[in-house]
Amino acid sequence: MVPDKAEGVLIALGSNFGGWSFYLKDGRPVALMAATQRPEDTYRVAAAAALPAGPAQVRYDFDYDGGFNAGGLMRISVDGREVARGRIGHTLSKLPEMTDTFDVGFDADTPVTDDYRDGGYFNGEIRKIEVQIQPAAGARTARD
Repeated sequence: MVPDKAEGVLIALGSNFGGWSFYLKDGRPVALMAATQRPEDTYRVAAAAALPAGPAQVRYDFDYDGGFNAGGLMRISVDGREVARGRIGHTLSKLPEMTDTFDVGFDADTPVTDDYRDGGYFNGEIRKIEVQIQPAAGARTARD
């Protein structure tokens, strides 16, 4: 459930040394990937408009280019309608810190971004999180 002036993390993994965060900032869905702590290695895709208050299904889809640390296309949709898209220049091969965690509704320890403060606690209600990971086109899997 999205409140008025929605803020905070939906899910986050890692830190600003390397990680992903999917969150709402000023009510707008944002996807941010920090490959390192350098600004030129941080990629951000954000919707132009804030979500209205009420129930919403926010979806983040990443179409991976394939290859070691390759980038891809990030798409953000709300209730089945695309609201943002942009390039992520490259991705991570591993998390740099042992304390990096996968968080729902906040971002523990070292945050992925300074777009939010004090753990980035989401001020709405998260009813369901679903993460689907699929191999990139042409990628080999353990079954191959």
